Amino acid sequence: MENKIQMFMHCKKCLEERGEGMSPREYASFEFGYTKKGFQLWCTRHEENVIAIDLLGQKVAYDG
Repeated sequence: MENKIQMFMHCKKCLEERGEGMSPREYASFEFGYTKKGFQLWCTRHEENVIAIDLLGQKVAYDG
């Protein structure tokens, strides 16, 4: 499997405070997981939600 991500999600606060010359990927501190409704990306540095995705009860397939 290869990385097929077309657009990355980042914490706004992390983007603002990361050091010069440091990429968002290097500075990121995330947890990603299932919720009762879908998925959530959580910034562990700022203890804030980055994005929550509600699947609206739909069953989804995934690449494994």
